[in-house]
Amino acid sequence: MIEDWDDYRFFLSIAEHGTLKSAAAALKVNLSTVLRRINNFEQKMGARLFDRSQDGFALTPAGNIMKEHAMTMQQSVIELTRKVKDIDHQHGGVIKLATTDSLFPNWLGPLIREFRQLHSNIYFEFLVSPRNLDLVKHEADIAISVGNFRPDYMIGRKLMDVHYRFYGLASLYAEKVPIEDIEQLQSLTIMQMNADFAHQPFNKWHKTHLPSNAAFDSADRFTVMHQMIRQGLGVGLLPHYLGDDDADLLALFTLPEKANKELWMLTHPDLRNVARIRKLMEFVRKKITNQSPNINTIV
Repeated sequence: MIEDWDDYRFFLSIAEHGTLKSAAAALKVNLSTVLRRINNFEQKMGARLFDRSQDGFALTPAGNIMKEHAMTMQQSVIELTRKVKDIDHQHGGVIKLATTDSLFPNWLGPLIREFRQLHSNIYFEFLVSPRNLDLVKHEADIAISVGNFRPDYMIGRKLMDVHYRFYGLASLYAEKVPIEDIEQLQSLTIMQMNADFAHQPFNKWHKTHLPSNAAFDSADRFTVMHQMIRQGLGVGLLPHYLGDDDADLLALFTLPEKANKELWMLTHPDLRNVARIRKLMEFVRKKITNQSPNINTIV
């Protein structure tokens, strides 16, 4: 019998993150609360679930068995919560939308404004996170993000190809265009995205084709890079949906197609028939289809 589901939530958070600090941050409680809860849970179970060390918490054999069953229980709780919420909010309610800050100003924000004018009973919780939120765990209802794949357990649509270009402030670089080769680009003051983007195709291209011994200004977000370019600090890479719509910027050089990524809109199959989710996904699909003929649809 489950006396307190929170015991299992705390257990799973430590099992997932491996340290009290990370688990506490994920649960939005303090370290002492997490430690007290897990100690009490072990006493209640009559078993040691974790080995403690300076490196963190590692599951014992008993802990591994507990984790397997607790994850099944967690999925049941998530599915039950979804079904109950769907009964109460068939046509209205809140959509938890995971996205990136670079998409919102010029692209997603105007779409949401227009959608809200049509559906005033649907509200949004916008979630911007450095990690991909887990749609299976209901951390978000819909994700609109940049990537190059669609997980098999998700449904959704590819909205567009994302091109990456070097932009400069038009008032400073108007005489520099057109830039036809990399040598011309190398002569400019180039800024780059930081090491967090090292695995991205556009950053690999940047590292391969621009001098490795150069001193670069860098940023960890495209919205920051956008402002650095607007301040005239140099030339920087932006996704086309952020740079092309800024009349003060000038596109100087477009990276080859192999550096492109894709913009996807995804949700969990359990939510495909929830009215508010379906309404938003259909609205975005129609808007994007009207803007671009190259839309791939997966339902």
